[in-house]
Amino acid sequence: MGYNSHMAPKEVFLIRVLLLQEGNFWVAQALEYDIAAQGRDLEGARRAFVRTFVAQIDLDIRNKKQPLDGIPPAPDWYFEAYERAEELPEFIRPSVSLPQRPYVAQAVLKDAA
Repeated sequence: MGYNSHMAPKEVFLIRVLLLQEGNFWVAQALEYDIAAQGRDLEGARRAFVRTFVAQIDLDIRNKKQPLDGIPPAPDWYFEAYERAEELPEFIRPSVSLPQRPYVAQAVLKDAA
């Protein structure tokens, strides 16, 4: 049986996101799912990550798949870097609601720089 977005009233994804500076760019890497995006600054990386994360969920729903099913966690070294990273209070728990979709993504972001 394929996935039906009406099966559950609301699904919440609690994820941790590591922000890394790589050259002139910032990378936002989720830990629970190997999904990443980049931007020219912290806010740009955060926005790009939200768009990428939401797009993946939307793509899965359109393909009648359980959202994020089959996407592995990030490699171990991201988890290790996250544990050493400094928490960024201004980015804690941004909540993203997907229009017309019963999903909310919440994240705790940390800066490894």
